[in-house]
Amino acid sequence: KKMAQFYYAIGDTANTLFYGEKYNSKNLKDTDVLLMLGDIYTKKNNYEKAFYMYNHARPLMADKTRVTESLAVLYLQKGDTGASISLFKEILNKKPDYPNAQRLYADGWFNEKNYRTALKEYKKAQYYEPKNLHIQKRIAYIYFLLKQYNAAKRELTKYIALNKNDAEVYFYLAISQLRLKQINKAELNLNK
Repeated sequence: KKMAQFYYAIGDTANTLFYGEKYNSKNLKDTDVLLMLGDIYTKKNNYEKAFYMYNHARPLMADKTRVTESLAVLYLQKGDTGASISLFKEILNKKPDYPNAQRLYADGWFNEKNYRTALKEYKKAQYYEPKNLHIQKRIAYIYFLLKQYNAAKRELTKYIALNKNDAEVYFYLAISQLRLKQINKAELNLNK
């Protein structure tokens, strides 16, 4: 176990897998190792083995937040947003102030193209992470998709205050300004 943890700490996935699997074959109930192996298999896009590890760890854990989040992220990566949303909701029912779960829960709704629900959930997430660029950009983009150009312009401007180096945001800001008949301002932003 210690060898697997050592190699995991230094980022050596091959040796982590070797020692972790060797240990796991004799100690099937060690949740630390199961989670570690699940994380590595997730990074390697070996979803079948990652699911196996997480699903074996979950019933063994008193606090299932970490493993439930890992499973939810795995479902999100795999494109099964329904399962992901369900698991993130399970986490948020127990820990409503868990920022990472809140943001990823909103991502699930965004991926489902349920933009109004996603917007509501991103706003909740933004309460916990007010300077998170991903959240701010998604909020702005959703307003744009909903054709609420004044709100999109406001949120895009907030995003630019946090990150001036995102050309895509200037493009959406310019398009929003064009929709609002602010031609001169749009031209300025298209040139940035």
